[in-house]
Amino acid sequence: MKRHPEMEPVLKFVDYADYDKGITRAEQEARTARKSLATGVFDDMD
Repeated sequence: MKRHPEMEPVLKFVDYADYDKGITRAEQEARTARKSLATGVFDDMD
């Protein structure tokens, strides 16, 4: 907000809550891959 105060009206609807408790995208991708391996379902078979 200090850098771009004009964005405040747009960002007042942003939810900054951390529902995943800090999980990163890489951790989520690894979790998805483990589930795929466990079930035998692969979504990236190009």
